[in-house]
Amino acid sequence: MPKNRYDSQIFRVDGKNCFFEVLNSAFPIGKVQMNFVEYDEKTKKQTKKIELYVDVKRALVLANDIITGEFAEIVKKAKAEGKFNGSPVNFYTSYFIDMGGVNEEKVKSNLEKYSKEYPWIKEGMALSRQFKIQVGTKYPWVLRGEVSPGESNETGLIVPKGKTETAINIPVTDEDFKAFANMINMHLHAYYAHVYNTYHKELFPNEKINVYKRSK
Repeated sequence: MPKNRYDSQIFRVDGKNCFFEVLNSAFPIGKVQMNFVEYDEKTKKQTKKIELYVDVKRALVLANDIITGEFAEIVKKAKAEGKFNGSPVNFYTSYFIDMGGVNEEKVKSNLEKYSKEYPWIKEGMALSRQFKIQVGTKYPWVLRGEVSPGESNETGLIVPKGKTETAINIPVTDEDFKAFANMINMHLHAYYAHVYNTYHKELFPNEKINVYKRSK
């Protein structure tokens, strides 16, 4: 195993003084953890970190769209038409956005902890975290993590409110983009196969299998 890998890391791609990784540690709660990390080149110490948790179902759909080429076709069509989701296409257009974060109550109860990491956070705010996929210039794709003040909407979704305070961009090749999708797809299928194999009696307590013998 490479030195920069550990048991829960299923994918990693590096940029300049930064990297993006995918972990399997949140699979049991139905999430795929994705981290954006910046570090000092000389000391190798972490300077910024954005932790994101994407629902398994969204992660699987995204992975499938990337693997089948549908995601690339959506981007190609948007560029040709000059619009995406009703808005003009530009350098900052995000073709995938996943919103999450920490709601107001959790921020309030852990304000000391969050204020050390985010000096701008205040009581009454939520913490918005977003995972975005954009198109690059030198590289075909850019994975982007953002942190900003947020607020909970009527459905409980945490949406950004105000300017982005922290952002990390990771340009990736088409090959790495597809590898990202394939690793998510492969590991999630392996995980759920393990769950069904290990806990099938608890998951299907009334299951009965009838075996019929062929008459001679």
